[in-house]
Amino acid sequence: MRRNAQELTLLQILDCIRLNDGTSRVAIARTLGISRATVTESVRTLLSLGLVNEDVDLGRSPRNVRLHINPTSALSLGIDLSGSTLKALVVDRSLSVQARLEFPQQSRPDHRTPEDILFDVIDALLTTLGPAKELVEGIGIAIPGLLSTDGETVIYAAPYDWHNVALSQLIRTRYGIAASIVNDTHAMLLAEQLFFPQQLAPSSLLLFVGEGIGGKIFINGQIITGAHGFGGEWGHIVVKTEGAACQCGKKGCMESEFAIPRIVQKCQRIDRSILTWSDVVRTKDQSFVQEILFDLADTTSRLLVGVVTFLDPQKIILQGPITEVSDVLIPALTSRLAAQMLSQTGQTLQITTSALGSDAAAIGAAATIVAAGLMRNIQNARKVEV
Repeated sequence: MRRNAQELTLLQILDCIRLNDGTSRVAIARTLGISRATVTESVRTLLSLGLVNEDVDLGRSPRNVRLHINPTSALSLGIDLSGSTLKALVVDRSLSVQARLEFPQQSRPDHRTPEDILFDVIDALLTTLGPAKELVEGIGIAIPGLLSTDGETVIYAAPYDWHNVALSQLIRTRYGIAASIVNDTHAMLLAEQLFFPQQLAPSSLLLFVGEGIGGKIFINGQIITGAHGFGGEWGHIVVKTEGAACQCGKKGCMESEFAIPRIVQKCQRIDRSILTWSDVVRTKDQSFVQEILFDLADTTSRLLVGVVTFLDPQKIILQGPITEVSDVLIPALTSRLAAQMLSQTGQTLQITTSALGSDAAAIGAAATIVAAGLMRNIQNARKVEV
């Protein structure tokens, strides 16, 4: 939906207040490079809509009064289906987490569908809110899979055996509130963009290694999804002919060879006491664990060198449980990429870990609901004005 200049200005000001809690009208004008008159009028609109609060300070000029996002104006749910543990969060409109629940993924009884499990998670989260559940304006779901570009349908998600499932509509029908679905790595990168815009370089790659493997591309301030919404998803590139079977039906995919469960399995073959990823992290200084991580770095660098050369990103961001061994993996990956690239780019490319940790996908999913709700409020107010 196309937004006009006034709507964009209101959204920019809201985002400035969110990132700089307690900022003033004068500071907003300076930060955004817009006139104080425009800021004053826009803040008046946001106050009338109940989206912003201001401190009561009779000793200050109105233009210096501190402004805050109104946290009680609405709540949104964000659920991440990408890990071995389902994460469910409640956020307010400043994207501050107000409640959280975690549900270990378990074997599903034959009579229960993945949708049933998801509804159980949503019901539990709503129950924890008590009367405040009336403030919930929508539910955002982060899904490891291929989704329709309108955020309505799961075209394919192997972990849940979903094929062309109209999940957003199912949620709206059951709960009577807004719903959206978003690719999990897209949600992670969106969260990085919202919380750490200064740290997220204008051109970056996000690489996720967890229960699965995925990624996203961020170029000139835009998340690149590609023609089918699958841009940056490197987990299903075949890296080993006749390798391990993958959920997608192929063999030797990056995901089936180097996702966290596979790394645990490889380590377990050498040391039977290793049962979980935590055991791998605990023994990461042992030579056999490091050799497996170096193999991951070798394969990753061979896959990425063409992408990095072609897109010339400034930064690669690692996300997921793999960040727990970043002290081993990042130096190995950095040196291997540098050895295969032009010195000018190889020496300046940064590889870092996400600052948001395991909440990123759930927060990013909730943020899609928050943004849509703010836009509805603003557009409805403009219709009343007209």
